[in-house]
Amino acid sequence: MPKVLMISKYLPPMFDIGGKRAYKFAKYLPSLGWTPVLFVAKIPEGKAIDDSLAPLDEKIKIYHEYIPTWFKESQNNLSDATIQRHTKPKSKLSLWLDRCFAWPVDRHLILSLRNAWVLKKIVEQENISVIWATSAPYSSLVFGALLKWLTQKPLCLDLRDPWTLNFLEKKRPNWVKTINQWVEKKVITYADQVLFTAESTTNAYREKYKGLVKENHFQTITNAFDPEIKNAIHARDISQDQFRLVHFGNCYGPRRLIAILEALVYLRDKMHQNIDRFELLNLGKISDEDLEFAQQHQLLHIFKFQRAVPYVQGLEILAQAQLQILMAYGDETLFIPAKFFDYLLTGAKILCISQPSELTQYIEETQTGHHFTADQIEDLARFMNQEYLNFQNKIKISIDQASIDRFSAIETTKQFVKILDSLQK
Repeated sequence: MPKVLMISKYLPPMFDIGGKRAYKFAKYLPSLGWTPVLFVAKIPEGKAIDDSLAPLDEKIKIYHEYIPTWFKESQNNLSDATIQRHTKPKSKLSLWLDRCFAWPVDRHLILSLRNAWVLKKIVEQENISVIWATSAPYSSLVFGALLKWLTQKPLCLDLRDPWTLNFLEKKRPNWVKTINQWVEKKVITYADQVLFTAESTTNAYREKYKGLVKENHFQTITNAFDPEIKNAIHARDISQDQFRLVHFGNCYGPRRLIAILEALVYLRDKMHQNIDRFELLNLGKISDEDLEFAQQHQLLHIFKFQRAVPYVQGLEILAQAQLQILMAYGDETLFIPAKFFDYLLTGAKILCISQPSELTQYIEETQTGHHFTADQIEDLARFMNQEYLNFQNKIKISIDQASIDRFSAIETTKQFVKILDSLQK
């Protein structure tokens, strides 16, 4: 079978969402005619491990050489949901320092030449047919481009989310943004194929690089759920006493639970409903603003939070929820949260807070829930009240499985294989 070299810093059992796409592709590629070879980082000492996902087949080679021993990883663990801590807004001094001492691309850029040569040896000894590199970190894309230059092997870059069109880029110093724009253009136009996880992002990049590459240079392969995990999730228990709303992930920046909290206040104070049987649970970090709001409005008895739990355990908790909370990042519409596809596994209804977007379109198409904008507080409260009445009356929800099967990792890997096959020719 032909081999694809997969460059991804993260891979389970490292407790990081960034490795799950590579993991799912690698898991199903052998059954579809391709052998994956992975180039990843070792799990740092003290880093949380999620062993709830089955290891990849032992025949799959994994090179843990992404980070050399001399390279010191950043101690910034703000995105680590396994550390229970509120996400505090940065001070003006901290924001200023970030702007003065920002890295173009990211810190791993200094590993480019070293990793390119290490990867070249792997390509030669493994007889690699195609190179695939995924971000973040975005330096992985640079590694892939350098490797193509050294080996002349076809290159597929998988950005997943936008890079320079990412809202986070707006906060970077102008000199960093200029360099990032230049690097992105170089690696994207040099690659043979570029993937994103949302069609809205793909279209945005087609427009940005119109005339520089062919239109089919950019393709969409969404994130996916692993159908095998469904067997590990217990069936829903409709005899519970608590009406539970669950969000699995970190709250930061515009991604906050404020709309849910405001709807609970409206339900209690305006609609005069007893909300004592409600529970809002966050598995991951919460924002100080949300905690302060809950304190001011006497919601602490129903607002619960804890650090993130292992993946499968988290899905089991979601499966027992009456509503799974899914939040977009403020008004941004070029993103589909990866957790949406995991939420499809549980059988619980989704309550999404988002502007009309590709995400809300998917929720409508799969009939897996309802969506509201963050300012539709009254509508949101009335919806929650109706769901609470359904909960009291033990009304089950029905899920059309056929409508969500297209988001199975088996189906998305088939799409990936078509691209690999075309690049090999």
